Amino acid sequence: AEYFHVDPERLVLEIPKFQQDSVLRQLRGVRSEEDLRVVYPTALPLGSATIKLKWLSDDANGRFFNVPVEIRKLETVVMATRPIAKDELIPPEAIQESVVPVGRTGILLASAEELVGRPAARDIQAHSIIEAGAISRQPIPEPNVVHANETIEVICKFKDVDIRLRGVRALQNGKVGDWIDALNTKSNKKIRCQVLDSHTAALTFTNE
Repeated sequence: AEYFHVDPERLVLEIPKFQQDSVLRQLRGVRSEEDLRVVYPTALPLGSATIKLKWLSDDANGRFFNVPVEIRKLETVVMATRPIAKDELIPPEAIQESVVPVGRTGILLASAEELVGRPAARDIQAHSIIEAGAISRQPIPEPNVVHANETIEVICKFKDVDIRLRGVRALQNGKVGDWIDALNTKSNKKIRCQVLDSHTAALTFTNE
């Protein structure tokens, strides 16, 4: 188990709901949390534990209380602001950093920097903590810059002469460097070209 020295700024101690009434009866007369001090243990494990409290009031006669608690550590985490579908590229507006109590050890928490732009490995619910295992470690695929039925310009190089064919219609999707089929709408002939960017391609050989 992971242990922490008693530090009220880092730990959250919660009394289980089904035991709250009995604990409140024990602590009747305690005016504030400043009247109590944790005396055992001096290091706390995350999860369920029993702590011993000392009542510091002068009229308490050194009374001690054994109190069952759930111990959580305050962590800076990344939470989903909306549902994120599996394989969706995570946009910055879908996540936010929050400080919340975490009650488990061994969690690999994701950081905002490594999340943005990466695909989700599984469905992520809104308002849930995003752990490192929830994002895919596969390389992010390059996006298509040319899409079928879009109009592009094709550059045909012949020696030192560039011939530009305008009004060419892409027949396939393509990333930069991909070879795609396109249609010269003026001659109604199919050509094969290599995608250069979202507007242009290079002609390699002509109609079939």
